[in-house]
Amino acid sequence: MEEFNDENMHIQVVDPNGVEKDCEIIMTYQCMQNGIDYVFYTDNELDDDGELNIYASRLLNLSENGIEIGDIENDEEWDLLENVLEEARKGLES
Repeated sequence: MEEFNDENMHIQVVDPNGVEKDCEIIMTYQCMQNGIDYVFYTDNELDDDGELNIYASRLLNLSENGIEIGDIENDEEWDLLENVLEEARKGLES
């Protein structure tokens, strides 16, 4: 279970290299099609193209003890989440 700070919406996640990172939650999304909750978050670092790193995970459990996240399981989920993120970006730009 990842540590969750409700005040400033941060979680501690462990990257694939085993390094713990402080990440800021950008938004959550509840998909009506599959009934799964998702969380989008960032480590506030830029990628090679100068874009903000944004990650997505399944939101498995949220409690006062922390937040439990899980992996996106297939390409259909990734496609769905990319569309959700794109729509959110458009909403911010208008």
